[in-house]
Amino acid sequence: MLDRLFTFLLLPIVLFIFAGIGLILLVSPSLHYRLQPNPFMADTPWNRLQMRMVGLVACLFLIMAITGWSGRAVKSQLLESFSSNVLVALWITFIAVVAIGIVSGVLWRFTAFRSFIRCHYPSDKLRNRIWERRMALTFCSILLLLVGTSLILTVAGYHP
Repeated sequence: MLDRLFTFLLLPIVLFIFAGIGLILLVSPSLHYRLQPNPFMADTPWNRLQMRMVGLVACLFLIMAITGWSGRAVKSQLLESFSSNVLVALWITFIAVVAIGIVSGVLWRFTAFRSFIRCHYPSDKLRNRIWERRMALTFCSILLLLVGTSLILTVAGYHP
């Protein structure tokens, strides 16, 4: 009884909340900062970029969870294979996000790198709406590219 209650009521609600958080972080992290202000994490372009990366990982996790759950529910080998491919993409993305964070954190310690970034990307350009739209489009395109590649590989028969 409790298993069915969790499966049909609580799991979709949890996935819906997780999807909302992931999409907000991916598309508009400044909305996240307005809804939940954090005194230790200011609304800077660097923090918005990091939140977009977290949103990308969250959206991939959500896609993997939904396809895996539905693939087992309807006994579909195609959905389970797609879920496995999205899991591989999720791991690659997670490792890349961590590596980019570490490398950029190390590079930011050097004055030459900071002056290069501030010269080519002034703060007024990074707070521009066009820049925000471009970043949202870039990260949504990365998500679609990863999901599309996983789907193409699944249909071609490549899956772990």
